[in-house]
Amino acid sequence: MNGKKKNTPKAYEAKIQEFCSYCDFFYKNHPLESRYTVMKDKVEAFMAYYLYREHKPRGKRKTGGGASLLEYEKANEIITTYAGAK
Repeated sequence: MNGKKKNTPKAYEAKIQEFCSYCDFFYKNHPLESRYTVMKDKVEAFMAYYLYREHKPRGKRKTGGGASLLEYEKANEIITTYAGAK
């Protein structure tokens, strides 16, 4: 039980940072007050991005700080396709 209290926030922090980076890229024209607000369409688009982005190998420490511009552009293509299919 003790490990869970330590590791869960650690795992969530990485995902929170990735969501914020995602919002900075895709919602850069939105005001800061609403840029990071979690809404259904943002979560669906982020999940589509997260599922199809290139994943880092497990068990190795991150050396970079978030996704590259190319990953975001690929994600934008996927999200546009996803939104068009609705």
